[in-house]
Amino acid sequence: MFFKPAVDLLRKSGHELLCTSRHYREAVDLAKIQGLNLKIVGRHGGSERYEKLQESAKRIHQLAYEIRKFKPDIAITFSSPEGARVAFGLGIKHIGFNDSPHAEAVSKLTIPLMDHLFSPWVIPNSAWALFGISKKNITRYRALDPAAWLKRCPMSTSPARVLANKLKLDMDKKSILIRIEESKASYIADKNLEPTTSMVDSLVKNFKNSLMYLYFADTKISYLKLQKSIKEKHMLYKKLWMEGT
Repeated sequence: MFFKPAVDLLRKSGHELLCTSRHYREAVDLAKIQGLNLKIVGRHGGSERYEKLQESAKRIHQLAYEIRKFKPDIAITFSSPEGARVAFGLGIKHIGFNDSPHAEAVSKLTIPLMDHLFSPWVIPNSAWALFGISKKNITRYRALDPAAWLKRCPMSTSPARVLANKLKLDMDKKSILIRIEESKASYIADKNLEPTTSMVDSLVKNFKNSLMYLYFADTKISYLKLQKSIKEKHMLYKKLWMEGT
């Protein structure tokens, strides 16, 4: 979703592009909805360190093969560790985007290998300097990535409306999407987070007669526990289950 407008613009301008992604359900499904043709290379390694390392190593090997064939002039990534390593190893100029300095593992593996970093203006240069990139190689843009995604695809447009109909979303009622954290992400996987329903309880208390949509991204938090929290308070709800693998 982040790169789709740029892909369309570059192709319209006559540039040749190769769009790649690992097999990750959210990425693949969203690409299909947006009509973005992806070359799938490798897969997500899950939450365990060994599996993450193993799948990353495999993906670097596979990606290197594809990129050597394609011979790009520039690599553009959303802070992909494998993309950064391949671009560096093959001597390809690398432009990266990142809005998550808290994801330290990814930042350590990507920021030092970038030729230029683009980031939202609300993140200070000092947050990136910790990872070894010079201020002169950072451009801060005045936008927030999630806001841009939503504005590009309002519910009145065709793809969003089709998706809403497919999921049977009642657009006449106030809807609240609760997105639970990605427990397999490297910046969360090693932390012993306590499962809690406090956020749901607060929303239920303050937004009565609304529809709740629970969005699970491979979370450790029990869906049944959250469902019970909503049902006990006579809340209308629907569920969206998306497990990134």
